[in-house]
Amino acid sequence: MRQGRACAGRPIAPERLRLYAFLTSACYEEHEAYFPTTSARYLEYAYFRESSPQEVLGFWENTLGLVRRGAAPAEMGLYVHWPFCVSRCSFCFCSMRVPGGGAEAAGYLRGLVEEMRFFSPVLRGAPLRSVYIGGGTPTHISCGQLDVLFGAIRGSFTVAPDAEVYIESSPATLTPAKMERLRRLGVTRVTLGVQSLDQRVLEAANRPQSLAGAEKAFRLIADKGDVLADVDLMLGLQGQSEASFLRDFIRVLRWGPHDLRVYAFDPRRSTAFARSGKTLSAGKRREERDLADVLDQIAAMSGYRNASLDLDDPACLCTITRQCNRARSQGASVLGIGPSAVSHAFGSAWYYQPFRRGEVWGPPSYAALESPVEEEMRGYCIRHLATYGGVAFRGFRGLFGRELRDVGQVWRALEDLEASGKVHIGDEGVASLMRGDRADMLVHLKHLYSGRVVSAMLKASGRTPSDFAAAGGRERAGVLAKVADKRTPAILRMYYDAERPRPVPGGARP
Repeated sequence: MRQGRACAGRPIAPERLRLYAFLTSACYEEHEAYFPTTSARYLEYAYFRESSPQEVLGFWENTLGLVRRGAAPAEMGLYVHWPFCVSRCSFCFCSMRVPGGGAEAAGYLRGLVEEMRFFSPVLRGAPLRSVYIGGGTPTHISCGQLDVLFGAIRGSFTVAPDAEVYIESSPATLTPAKMERLRRLGVTRVTLGVQSLDQRVLEAANRPQSLAGAEKAFRLIADKGDVLADVDLMLGLQGQSEASFLRDFIRVLRWGPHDLRVYAFDPRRSTAFARSGKTLSAGKRREERDLADVLDQIAAMSGYRNASLDLDDPACLCTITRQCNRARSQGASVLGIGPSAVSHAFGSAWYYQPFRRGEVWGPPSYAALESPVEEEMRGYCIRHLATYGGVAFRGFRGLFGRELRDVGQVWRALEDLEASGKVHIGDEGVASLMRGDRADMLVHLKHLYSGRVVSAMLKASGRTPSDFAAAGGRERAGVLAKVADKRTPAILRMYYDAERPRPVPGGARP
């Protein structure tokens, strides 16, 4: 603690910790929103309320008013969800489907275009600094449909000249014609979802892909040097040994991607893997975490560095997309288009369009949770403590125009966390002391949730705070054991080539 400063907080009461432990167990995923999802399905928020398209339009009108007054980040991004894939991989939990025919994808595309045109009158003129097209597999789309999609994006919104335009791809869907079309359409960054190069692992995962096809697809992206070429690998897949993964890792490093991300397999209940009755042992999860340090050593021998999530490290801005970085670091606004695309209108609301099983497109219906500026402050503190290890007073003041210690309820919650030995409040900011225990961190950071959000989560769960006040420590211990087992961070490692020039939007070179 700072010299001469007494801690004014109180240790968090055991009954509150039992409540937070339950919320951590009942909710599955901490998104950039900081709000966790309420099931193993991808981005499903049962505690969001129904919201109309007109109300959502009003959220954006309010947010743009805040931007004009300098009371919200000027940074804005667009996310477009394309759900279709060639097959459903056994490890996939995303909102996706294999289309029944061309008419289904064509109808979905018409819906995306209509939704963009709906938002255009309010948002056109507000420059988009990032465009992210994810899925599913966006390169499942045809060249002609790419023209329609990008035409709608640029016709409905203002894309900044230096915007990062990013698209996800797979070896099974990326062709020479599509890659050339993406270049002409202004795409600046492509991630190739390789996941594995082991044919037995791929077959077990129901993934139609070959080693030769994966390398060829990577060369389509990388060989001209004008587009950032990223690769994703997955660790912990069925039938994958440590030796098998290490062979894949070394081979991909030799390809020379700009960035390489290693994800941990997350066997949610919605994956085909879990639905078949299979499980991933706690021992397997420990092996994944232990192997991560070995990967650092191998990457270093190939000239790659592990990019820590450090706001003062330029690599942090490179190895994850601009949109994800600004969402985490600033709470920047993102307009999501399509079912399951989560949107954030800063100072107004978080909302999304539920992905309807068996019905890909219909008139938009949204689910929303209001997020006034104090909620944004809470979210900022939670994201920064969890992702970056601390909250800098200067950064908070620069974004919100207020001192953190003057935000009464938020500051008191931080003081309680300090009294509980979970953070340290210093001269420059608040540092997390929970980085070594992810489950403990997720539980304690819920002390920063507003009572409104906690009540909404409990209502969706069907339980009340009194259920936890009456429970003993055994329940909390059991809950934490479950949380610790399933809460392996999704991204284990991100690697980048520090010596290689990186193409940047607009054609300029660094």
